[in-house]
Amino acid sequence: MTLLPKLFADFRSNPHRYLATAKGDEFEKRIDSKLHNLGYSRLSKEHDDGVAGMLAGVKADVLRHYGGGDVANPSADYRRHFVLQPFGSQSYPDFAVFDGGRLICMETKFSERGQGSPFWNSGLPRQRGIYVFAATGKRNDITFFRGCDVVTEEETKTLLTFFEGLKKARRN
Repeated sequence: MTLLPKLFADFRSNPHRYLATAKGDEFEKRIDSKLHNLGYSRLSKEHDDGVAGMLAGVKADVLRHYGGGDVANPSADYRRHFVLQPFGSQSYPDFAVFDGGRLICMETKFSERGQGSPFWNSGLPRQRGIYVFAATGKRNDITFFRGCDVVTEEETKTLLTFFEGLKKARRN
């Protein structure tokens, strides 16, 4: 049975636990701690070649912007585990959560000023990703959503084609 919904329930019922921080990396540490408290173990890609190899094997599937339902968990050994920043600190996702037969990707963003809207360096939301936005200050709240809830597959394809056209035009 998945315990991950308890993380999102905790965001709703105890946002102050996550918002009582000054920086995004501290926000991630609080999520890390909650995952651990729920029974998920952190894996290290730096200290375990098997984890690094497993992540390399699913990277293309994880990074796809659209298509195909859940990302399958490639490991029978890791059923309640997670990796923080599996592809680097500036790359999607911030958390790869091995949850039973699925690999769930979470991207986080923290704003200490609470102004504006969420913006991620990784571009358009990926259909299968879960996005968590926390803002202190004026907003002082946490919101989360699935990528497929904010942009459809058709819209994603159209926007990616548009942006690729802009890149080509700039090169010429």
